[in-house]
Order: sequence, then C-alpha cells, then structure tokens
Amino acid sequence: MWRRGGDTEQEPMEDIREQLDAAVIDVRAGNREAFRRVVDLCHVKVRVILAAMLPDHSTVDDVAQEVFLTVFSKLEEYQPGTDFQAWLATITRFYARNERRKWLRSRNTQQELSEIIEGMMEPHMSRLADSANEQVLESIRGCIGKLEELAGRVVRAFYLEDESGRTIAQAHGRPEGWVRLTLHRARLAIARCLEREG
Repeated sequence: MWRRGGDTEQEPMEDIREQLDAAVIDVRAGNREAFRRVVDLCHVKVRVILAAMLPDHSTVDDVAQEVFLTVFSKLEEYQPGTDFQAWLATITRFYARNERRKWLRSRNTQQELSEIIEGMMEPHMSRLADSANEQVLESIRGCIGKLEELAGRVVRAFYLEDESGRTIAQAHGRPEGWVRLTLHRARLAIARCLEREG
C-alpha cells in the first residue's frame, strides 16, 4: 500500500516527533500521501520490535504491513502532541503478541522444546522492543557490524533492505531454512552483544 523510501539520516527525536505530528495532521486533512512520511520515519522501529518478538522472521514484512494499515485506520484516535512512536509501538507489540500466539498454536509436539525456549526469551525481547529508540537502533546496527560477514549480509538484506527469505536464499544458493536458521542465530548473537554493551 505504501512504499518506504531509503533510510533517512538520523534526526533529533524532537524533530521526528514534530514531523510525525505534522504528517498525521496532513493525513487527517485528506492528504493520504503524507502517510508515506510516517512509514519512512517509523518502519525501522516497527521492524525492530517485530524482529525481537516474532519467532518466525518470514512474517515480519506481512505483520509490519498490518501494523501500518491499522495505524492508518486509527489515526483519529491519536492525540498530536503526545508520543506517536509510543502509540505505534503499543499497536506493534499487540500484533507481535497475536502472531506469536498463532505460531505457538501451530507447532506440533516435536516443537515443544522450541516453544519453551521462545517463551523464556519473550520477556527479554519484549524489554528490548520497548526500548527501541534511536540509541538502541544505533547499538543494534553496531552489533550487526560485528557479525560474521555472511550473517551480517543476510541480516541487513532481510531487516534493512526488505528482501524476502526466498530472495536471500536464491542469491546464496541455499534453501530458505538456511536463511531462517542464520537469522535466528544472528538474533541471538545480537541480543548477547546488546547485553554486553548494556
């Protein structure tokens, strides 16, 4: 529905808040195209929250699209002058938790151990998602840079360049399962890196 542009340079938080409020007001006034600015400013935060909370990373793009569709439909509920990104994060976490529940219900008994591990990880990943501000995003980028070269390429392609798991797998001549495993291991490595950095 909306295509985001390239990554924007890091901007002061107050400027971002003002830009988001201005975009919301424009959308409410009938300028639907102004919502592109909302997506441009918030897509990284949404993807970070979803990546932290969703066990199946192949669903990140679809769930992010659902989040932005919901945000667009509920813009009248947002109060300009408060905190749009916090409001957006609440909606994003709601969708992430619902998607996690669907995933857990769909697993068979052979996946029971994985479900237990995911359940143990959720509180930690939720705390990380809750604190996904610009400083945390910068730390995540730094931790991505410390990954092995191939893992770093896969992470950047999937999370920052919006490439699908299938596209990444084809580019490396590997099955999609390899991409999911690489992303899972990379996520754990990034979480450990963030813990070390405090």
